[in-house]
Amino acid sequence: MIQGSDGNVYGTTDYGGTNDEGVIYRMTLKGKYKVIYSFCSQDNCTDGAIGEWLTQAADGSFFGQTLSGGNANQGTIFKITPSGKFTSLYSCCAQANCTDGAFPVSPLLQVSDGSFWGTTGEGGANNSGTIFRFVPGNVPQIIYSFCSQAECGDGAFPFSGLVLASDGNFYGVTSEGGNSRTTCPLHDYGCGTVFRITPSGSFTTMYTFCTQSGCPDGQFPQGQIIQAKDGDLYDTTDNGGSENSGTVFKISLKGKFTTLYDLCYTGECSDGDIPYAGRVATPGAAPRRPWDNAIIPFDTNVLGNSRETAMNRARFI
Repeated sequence: MIQGSDGNVYGTTDYGGTNDEGVIYRMTLKGKYKVIYSFCSQDNCTDGAIGEWLTQAADGSFFGQTLSGGNANQGTIFKITPSGKFTSLYSCCAQANCTDGAFPVSPLLQVSDGSFWGTTGEGGANNSGTIFRFVPGNVPQIIYSFCSQAECGDGAFPFSGLVLASDGNFYGVTSEGGNSRTTCPLHDYGCGTVFRITPSGSFTTMYTFCTQSGCPDGQFPQGQIIQAKDGDLYDTTDNGGSENSGTVFKISLKGKFTTLYDLCYTGECSDGDIPYAGRVATPGAAPRRPWDNAIIPFDTNVLGNSRETAMNRARFI
């Protein structure tokens, strides 16, 4: 959910609506609710199905992605105005072997040149996800394909989006991959990474999860990473930690990693368990940034919650 410039809140649902493939809705702060679009309204769901995060762009319209639907049933990028005028902008997997990406589930991030940056959970040169730059009216530019290094040491399957940090670089997480195949107990790909990528495409793996037996630092990060007022990056892992129920962590822009909290620490999990969703902001939490025209899909801090998201479902469609 996002609050638009008109004061209303906008969001998507995974299912329901006229065609039971999800909707885009608008709601006033007093609770007056209206569906402004039902997905799969076009033949063969070429307009997409199962809508994901919305981002309000500089022109006032909302941009987003769908997990499935489109010409190849591998997801779409779309635009919708606050009044409900819907435009499908791109169908994923338009290129052979889905080298342009598939199953996008992340929020789009608009930067000062008007382009949008995002990730796809699968597809790309190695079918392990991509980072892309998108200008409406054009084919997405693939900036990086994951699993480009031996044994996917650079990460695989990024099921959350990017944050543009105060140093001008993009940061994100992958749910799998990294150099932890021998210690990661649940998957041959590895237990996930934190990465940095520059606007020109220079890629760096900053941290690999579960390099120690038992994964005390966590495993499988899928939440939306954010930058807080102190300049550090914050996120969660879905598993691992002292109780194997997930963690909250932070990492500096120089790569110093700290586990802040182990979920289910109370023994009865009254403090939560398996934090899938990302963090949200409290007023004033975002640091002063040098790119005044950057459009962030939501504010940034260290509050979060626990729920299942479409990011996790993407692997099983």
